[in-house]
Amino acid sequence: MSETIRKRQYRVGLNLFNKKPEKGITYLIRRGFLENTPQGVARFLITRKGLSRQMIGEYLGNLQNQFNMAVLSCFAMELDLSGRQVDVALRKFQAYFRMPGEAQKIERLMEIFSQRYCECNADIVGRLRSSDTIFVLAFAIIMLNTDLHTPNLKPERRMRVEDFIKNLRGIDDCHDIDKDMLSGIYERVKSDEFKPGSDHVTQVMKVQATIVGKKPNLALPHRRLVCYCRLYEIPDVNKKERPGVQQAPRCSSSTTCWSSSRYSARRRPP
Repeated sequence: MSETIRKRQYRVGLNLFNKKPEKGITYLIRRGFLENTPQGVARFLITRKGLSRQMIGEYLGNLQNQFNMAVLSCFAMELDLSGRQVDVALRKFQAYFRMPGEAQKIERLMEIFSQRYCECNADIVGRLRSSDTIFVLAFAIIMLNTDLHTPNLKPERRMRVEDFIKNLRGIDDCHDIDKDMLSGIYERVKSDEFKPGSDHVTQVMKVQATIVGKKPNLALPHRRLVCYCRLYEIPDVNKKERPGVQQAPRCSSSTTCWSSSRYSARRRPP
């Protein structure tokens, strides 16, 4: 089989993953691009470009699929979380995928994260009274991030640092954990929202944000930005009216080509 065909098959597998993650993984395994093991799939999700962060989150959050859950455990094992504060380690963990919205899925992800964090930070965990403390704290951090950065929530309704500390009273086997540590977590989350890392969808979203007027939703997981260019229209100098240079931004994705409305800017008199 030629290299061109193999590359085409690989691209098909990525596109399948970005629509239906399980189908994409099955396709890539059958075509020999992936090992049929949780470890192989976990490394693939971490290292390969062209995968939607949203779809990685959906795949890892599929609680009904035992293979996916095994991949999630191996996924966490691939990450070195040692020597980091809980929120800093959680930020690294969450950067590889978009967090699902369902509470059950978040709970499972935080359970796997806390297990890995405890393995990497035995000295920190050793100062706690319960190993479940990291799990509860991690879940609380995700909820805090949502509360502080939900766009439509009024400022007066957002969680304050006092509320965050109060909500976590007694989480360490009926004992409180250090208030200064919790305050530091609060301030870091407040100043820097937890977000997944950039992917091909991020590029399309940036282009879409520059387009004025009514437009379709271009930023979909299975679309990637192929090219972006500007076309300039030079007016006829012999015409009486000289509207100035007009330009029409165009972008081409893997499934569509889009041209925004042209606009004109009158040339200022010398």
